Amino acid sequence: MLRIQAPAEFLDVFDQGGDGQLNEDEQILIFSLVKEKMQVLADELCIVHEYQLYKDLMREVRLLEVDIGVFQDELRKNIQENQLREYVDIGDEKLQEFYRDWERKFAEFGDESLIKIEELKYEHEEQMEMLNVKLDRAVEAVKIKPSAKLKEMQNNEKLVAVNERVEEAMNYRKELKILEIKEA
Repeated sequence: MLRIQAPAEFLDVFDQGGDGQLNEDEQILIFSLVKEKMQVLADELCIVHEYQLYKDLMREVRLLEVDIGVFQDELRKNIQENQLREYVDIGDEKLQEFYRDWERKFAEFGDESLIKIEELKYEHEEQMEMLNVKLDRAVEAVKIKPSAKLKEMQNNEKLVAVNERVEEAMNYRKELKILEIKEA
């Protein structure tokens, strides 16, 4: 048909990928070329009034067209399934990468939080020590007994207040404040 005389020439003409093999698209190209050549021959038969041969050849052309269509559909379906599988694999890889990244980030956050907890514990312990020191000082201050004069004045204030001598109680209170400040 194309005046090809050796298999190497055949591959040179139809192997568009140059890989030494005919893939599905290149195979469809061969069948399409055969169909077109049959169509040309059928047209020439019609011109020379060989109608029965024309009719038989055209029937074969139509059958070949149907086979080419079925083969193309199957080829496209296979290509789509392969691409879909590749996309799913790529998606799975991306998802696994996403999970690995977030697991790493969560681990880092966990480590950081443990460090912060330890720092807060240390700060808390220091604050507790400072508070205990202050509390010890306050307890020391409370342990000091008031002087006898201060106690006597407090008792006198209570007695005067109970007997409803308000003015005298207020005077005791003023003196007690001054005395308490001096004692402290």
